[in-house]
Amino acid sequence: MERYILHQEIRQDKKRRLAFDRLAQKTFGISFENWHQAGYWQGNYRPYTLFDGEKAVCNVSVNPMTFCLNGEEKRYIQLGTVMTDEAYRKQGLCCSLMETVLEEWIGKCDGIYLIANHTVLDFYPKFGFSRFSEYQQIFPVTPKNIQQRKLDLQNNEDLSLLKRLYDQANPFSILQGRENFSLLMFYCMGPCRDSISYLPELDLAVITETEGSVLHCLEILGKQNGSLAEILGAVAPEGVTTAVLGFSLGEAAGGELQQIGDDDALFWLSGIPCPFAAQKMMFPLLTHA
Repeated sequence: MERYILHQEIRQDKKRRLAFDRLAQKTFGISFENWHQAGYWQGNYRPYTLFDGEKAVCNVSVNPMTFCLNGEEKRYIQLGTVMTDEAYRKQGLCCSLMETVLEEWIGKCDGIYLIANHTVLDFYPKFGFSRFSEYQQIFPVTPKNIQQRKLDLQNNEDLSLLKRLYDQANPFSILQGRENFSLLMFYCMGPCRDSISYLPELDLAVITETEGSVLHCLEILGKQNGSLAEILGAVAPEGVTTAVLGFSLGEAAGGELQQIGDDDALFWLSGIPCPFAAQKMMFPLLTHA
């Protein structure tokens, strides 16, 4: 480890930030630079990055998150962007970095978790993480004709509208990410930029993706001015018959509960009771960091 230097404040250091970004692009095919330039990379996304000279070679990012769970505020730490340059693997760099992060953050929150894919399911239990199941809810949908329009976040009025509705939260979800509009904007500037609909009659924003006859409803934002069936029907294109939610309503709300597979495996650090042991739910998809 003597040859490597750990940097925790790369956001304002252009060389190191771009080196980190190159590693993220190489590993996951994602970039943080446009998000940074737009002013949305703030203190709640904190990379811990190992450098070999000027090259970023390993990273674990810490994301302090505020959630509202069944009406109660929770402070969780989500670990993400865990990556090691291919040429630097099998040297224990990620293990050392993970130990550093956990040592600093254990005891400072209501829980530490991460979302992992099937390639690393055996890695995180080494650090005291246990896997818990997440469940998504599926409902039948009947498309309805309700006035709507796409939000253009290059327009300041539409951006302000989205922020206002975000502050009102999801009226249906039992587990809501709060105080993190910057993370929502990471998605809205990227993969969801053409997928944000506004329903003026209901004063709601809905973020969706459509795959064949399936509507993926990733988020609903605003006050509850309509039923879930009405909202899903409003944003469902013709031919859609099923909606899969990217957030949790609770088992009492009905719908088919389907366990999420290995590509989004939830790991929770032992020592603090995990709410997923008692409730069949999921972390909202647009809170994955």
